[in-house]
Amino acid sequence: MTTQDSPIIEYYSIHDIDAKEENFLKMDLNHHSDDDLLKFLKKVAAKTRTSSSKRHASFIFNSPVKISIEKIIANNKRNAESEYVAKILLDAEITYARKMERLHKDLKKGSLVITLFTMGVSKLLMLCKIDFEKFLEKDTLKSTLGLPEEKALLKSCLIEIHGNTMSDTILLADSNGSIAKYWWDEFLKSTLTFTGKENTNKAFKAVERTISSVGNISQEDHTDLRNNLISYFKTSKSYNHDEMIERVIGDFQPQSKEVNLVNLKAKLDKIPEKKKFDGNFEVDPKEVRARAKKVYDLGNDIELITRSGDGNIYSAKKGKDEFVLIRTKMNIDYFKEYEL
Repeated sequence: MTTQDSPIIEYYSIHDIDAKEENFLKMDLNHHSDDDLLKFLKKVAAKTRTSSSKRHASFIFNSPVKISIEKIIANNKRNAESEYVAKILLDAEITYARKMERLHKDLKKGSLVITLFTMGVSKLLMLCKIDFEKFLEKDTLKSTLGLPEEKALLKSCLIEIHGNTMSDTILLADSNGSIAKYWWDEFLKSTLTFTGKENTNKAFKAVERTISSVGNISQEDHTDLRNNLISYFKTSKSYNHDEMIERVIGDFQPQSKEVNLVNLKAKLDKIPEKKKFDGNFEVDPKEVRARAKKVYDLGNDIELITRSGDGNIYSAKKGKDEFVLIRTKMNIDYFKEYEL
């Protein structure tokens, strides 16, 4: 997808979804040209398609949304089918909103946009939940809708179309970080391509392997980066690839000037697509514990096993002797005291 692509909208509908009032209403963008809408939708589609924090899924066989989308693509009662999809989302949000109330949280209100359009050689169908801006006309004081800023994109589902057939894979994005279960399950009736366990294993392994190249330059910097990675996985319930990169190398100050963090970040940006894992998923703690474990052979039949990084382990030299030092307050009485 390039900036030269000239998007053309074949069809779109907008429905305001209000779970609190338990109703939905067809909306119009009276004060925006098709060009404005095209630019906005192109931005949303590009963000969903290229985001490193998207998630892959597929519709179940009898998904009502899938059936309606197929009819919209075939130009079969598009307005009626769009209304039906909006009703499905409303029902899903009503159920979810009741669960949120018990947790003393609110479900953010928004509008469902269904769009069928082409960009270059790509034909796409997109479903978005967007928080449109509302304002008053200067002359009539009539309430109208305005195109939102990028931050107002709440959730999206992007589907590529080949001929009149949808791709088996759909792309999901959520501005809140993890993809809301009601969006992909209750509403879309889809299944996620990779489980949290699979994603955790692949992501940890891929990032760990990528930062291991730093060890060829500075073992100390590699150790610190790996500790940052373990800390991120152990303290995060959900994984967001952009957030992970920021936590691992965002404020990192390498000891060696030869460590190139710009190149490292560029490599990390590409690994979800390259290694086939989602950039957004629920972290599996068991997989983190398994991947974080590391065994060091210290010789003399001694092995050092770490499960949460190496932040309290140091090396030291005294004359010709070399030492591994462990900072701890536990079990120190079992070992002979030695003065460095």
